[in-house]
Amino acid sequence: MSPNIHRLATAAAAVAALSVLLCGAGRTGAGESASCVAWRAESRPGGYGYDHVVVLDNHCDAVAVCQVSSDAAPAPITVSLEPGEVAEVTTFRGSPDRAMAPVVVCTVAFGGR
Repeated sequence: MSPNIHRLATAAAAVAALSVLLCGAGRTGAGESASCVAWRAESRPGGYGYDHVVVLDNHCDAVAVCQVSSDAAPAPITVSLEPGEVAEVTTFRGSPDRAMAPVVVCTVAFGGR
């Protein structure tokens, strides 16, 4: 395996592991990471590079508030989701790099599911 492919495979494995840890980990409740909010990261080709998008899906019984950031855009973006709501958060537009490492932390105000 060439060094570049090995680095890419290692980076992809690290992003996947981070995604598993952040998506669905933790209990629900005030101030805790809400496992009832599902999310996925997408890198969409655009006119001048890739748009980094995180899609959030609130399966909680209450409003969820999520902080979304990434390695390319570390300033968190706050999103409030009603129960059953799906939202897209664009963290970076026109990135020369397709890869992104999102960070998503969601809380549920009143327990949730």
